[in-house]
Amino acid sequence: RLGGGADGDDLDVAAPTTTAVEPAPAAPAPAASAPAPPVRYKGSSPGNWSVVVPGEYRRMSTEKPRRIYEQRTDCEPNCRDLQAKRTEETPLVARFGSVDEREDVSVSVRGANTLKLTFLSMKDVTEFGAIDEATPLFVPPGANIIATTERTGESGKGYYQWDFEYGAARVLLTAAVEQGNCYLLGATAASERWDASEAGFRRASASFRVGADAVDRAASANKEREAPAGEVRLDDGSGDAKRKPPGTLDCKGPLPILCSVED
Repeated sequence: RLGGGADGDDLDVAAPTTTAVEPAPAAPAPAASAPAPPVRYKGSSPGNWSVVVPGEYRRMSTEKPRRIYEQRTDCEPNCRDLQAKRTEETPLVARFGSVDEREDVSVSVRGANTLKLTFLSMKDVTEFGAIDEATPLFVPPGANIIATTERTGESGKGYYQWDFEYGAARVLLTAAVEQGNCYLLGATAASERWDASEAGFRRASASFRVGADAVDRAASANKEREAPAGEVRLDDGSGDAKRKPPGTLDCKGPLPILCSVED
């Protein structure tokens, strides 16, 4: 109440009021991005095969670095071809890996008679003998074998699997034979990455199909608990299959059998 009005009366002045301002609602936390769905890759060279790999893996090169020969002034004309750049062939037909290249899934094909001398064309991995007998042919010396398993495909084809440690890596290797060729699926990760990569590796191994098992997956796809969202045929010359993976193959990995016939 204030005094001193013109007529001597006191003036009533309302006290100022304040309006409470409600704080703005907090912005919702960004939703965690869903993992990329797995993808089934199929190939038909030299024979039919297929495998499901984690969706976040990218295709990687299967070419070894070009070897450059030193120029020689005393070289005869017939040796000049050796001075040219060339790309060394490898048994790898497909390779997939994490962005940092510390996880790797590779499909490799080798003649079965390069692993075991035989005059007959092998048709099944069991012709190498029981899995324990075949182990020295597939697992490098010095490896610590954790487990071995066997399974039979829908066509009756046998598959051998080795889970082992080699150096600083953990490897899951699966082998099958078709028309004289040995198909190898190698899943490799640094030991400290095994826990994160194990589920994807085991799914890849369980999904690996060769020969008749890989021809038509439509009927059996419904039997899988989690069908792949995508499928890429690497031999059809279109889309992802047409794009050549960049770079060259680093053959210093822990599994030379998947890298080079010469190693």
